[in-house]
Amino acid sequence: MSDLKSFEKINPVVSSADYSLSALAAAGVPEAVELYKAVRKNSPDSAERAFSSDKITDTAEIINAEFRYKAINRAIEKTGIRNVLDLGCGFSPRVSALAAAGYNILGADLPAIIAQIQPAVAAMGGASQGIAYREVDATNAASLSDAADSLGDELIIVTEGLLPYFTESELWTVIENIRTVLLRHGGVWITPDFDETAYTRAGFGAVCGEDALSDFNSMRSDKIREIFGEQFVAQDMVPVEMLGADILSELHLKEEKMPFYDGGIHIESLSLVSEEIAEACRDAYSGVCLSVIAEDDTTTAMDRLAALFTTPDGTLSIRHEIINGILKITLDGRLDSLTSPKLLDFYEDELNKKSFRMVHLDFSNLDYISSAGLRVLLIMYKGTPMHKVKLLNVGTDVFSVLEMTGYADIFGL
Repeated sequence: MSDLKSFEKINPVVSSADYSLSALAAAGVPEAVELYKAVRKNSPDSAERAFSSDKITDTAEIINAEFRYKAINRAIEKTGIRNVLDLGCGFSPRVSALAAAGYNILGADLPAIIAQIQPAVAAMGGASQGIAYREVDATNAASLSDAADSLGDELIIVTEGLLPYFTESELWTVIENIRTVLLRHGGVWITPDFDETAYTRAGFGAVCGEDALSDFNSMRSDKIREIFGEQFVAQDMVPVEMLGADILSELHLKEEKMPFYDGGIHIESLSLVSEEIAEACRDAYSGVCLSVIAEDDTTTAMDRLAALFTTPDGTLSIRHEIINGILKITLDGRLDSLTSPKLLDFYEDELNKKSFRMVHLDFSNLDYISSAGLRVLLIMYKGTPMHKVKLLNVGTDVFSVLEMTGYADIFGL
């Protein structure tokens, strides 16, 4: 197992998870306040200090987080399905809340998240409620398949705020992996992510006023920097709304829309604003929707059979040799959020030994690279003397990702 610091260096997900939990705790959602205290080992007041009710944009964030969280829970309840896979669960209190309500639920996320949330929930008595977590990378079909198999047949996959952080190529991979799980098990996928800009703008406009929407995009950029830090660069990120319909259609998935707000949920954080603004929020969130996604009518028995017998390999093997100061690293498998730390740890160990002056990476057997893998390549490029890193034998699929994100130019391909 790689050091958790390596996971967080490649994918700074803990900051984002903490931000989302803080917003829900500041909203006064009871299970969020309890979980915040357990995760941060602090008083629930700490969450409120992360957001200021005197700052109108913070109030908008708090209200938005609560509407989204409760709309998803309401949608889960309406399906009648009792098996739930919360993919990219972060520090969401949904896992413990649904487990307490009798659901069979599994929280799935990257190792840096699981290392913090699992002991926190256990300290709250989560183990006795059958609450479980598993390390999963949504782009890694093997890890996702294993997690889904542990839940049984007919399940709900939930993604909340996950999709907007993927590149276009990763988005295709993730949705294809989710489709495979639905074909194997049956059930639905619930997500607000295909309308992420719409629902955030709706809430922001209701709380801050329509005139403030002109600052919306710059404020969202500031939020990304606040969560991830200045060093985080999102390569090839595109609004999910621009791609979602085409990808779902191509992968034979059908989408039904469900309003965020239909009067069936109580929003604690509306007490932070006037009744006039609260009513404007209810109206705004009535007009934006979650997506409830399932296989479409063109799905055949052969499609399901193929999914059932798909056995993806989600691993990475590393071989190396040092000749005349050249560190040659041969990669076999996948370079994603689960496997990239293995390469980073190996590289940094060799760098500390000062055993090389140049790096050659042989990609002959590298099947896949995600944005996490790209960030490791960038770390290696910056860390190697004179940036002497060369990529060899790059396959078509990997090259297309490198070209799309500008990395082909960086490495002179």
